[in-house]
Amino acid sequence: MPESFDAHWLHQRADADAAARAERPYRALAAWAGGAAAPLRCVDLGCGLGANAAWLAPRLPGPQHWLLVDHDPALLAQAGRRTLSDATGAPAAAQTRRTDLTGDLAALTHDTHLITAAALLDLASSAWIDRLVAACHSNGAAAMFALTYDGHFASETPDAPEEYLVREAFNKDQRRDKGFGTALGPDAALYTARAFRAVGYRIRLGRSPWRLGPASADLQRALVDGKAQAARNAASDNRLAIDCWVHRRHEAIDAGTAHLRVGHLDLFAAPPGSP
Repeated sequence: MPESFDAHWLHQRADADAAARAERPYRALAAWAGGAAAPLRCVDLGCGLGANAAWLAPRLPGPQHWLLVDHDPALLAQAGRRTLSDATGAPAAAQTRRTDLTGDLAALTHDTHLITAAALLDLASSAWIDRLVAACHSNGAAAMFALTYDGHFASETPDAPEEYLVREAFNKDQRRDKGFGTALGPDAALYTARAFRAVGYRIRLGRSPWRLGPASADLQRALVDGKAQAARNAASDNRLAIDCWVHRRHEAIDAGTAHLRVGHLDLFAAPPGSP
């Protein structure tokens, strides 16, 4: 069973996610969607609170039908209460489904035009991503995967060498099994791009970093604490250095001087033969 994320964390990151989206992949998505069949049938994998679908739907033509998928019933209930609208402002049909994403992806995505997810690929193994690409290919579906962590984060004034140590330990933790097999972590987006290219898809990648300043103090605190705990798990011998990094980052956040950049990649994959 994949790991769960609590609703508070998903609410905390929502504004940063929306601001970070890369332009190039979404231009390609919009161009593809303009020639797609109607109604546009979309599946959002690991939908959480439904923020990804809510961001995408107004940027795509109608009519649309969305299937929002997650294994967490509490998150799924909140996602199901969202109202989705297409580019004309008309309501987009939506339903939810509780299921384990480690199951039959081909059946889950059958007869779908667009398969999408946000902040999911870096949790997954190469074998799971291979199955996902095969499911997209068998459906002739396009794919839009947003906000995949790329292994980079840095404060504006790096606390070297502690920040380097924390980043390396955190990235090591990112590669443990998150419920999909041994995770690709920071390598996931580029691995996925290669897998799609191998079956004839055209790829558009774009950087979508979080750029967090003093106005994002609460999110910065959550990130610092979360990254530090993951780093401690992966590098327990370096707890003192990690704790020093946390202390300095909290001091900067409290002083209103902290900045943090967290790297992500957005990926659009257009199926073979599409305009």
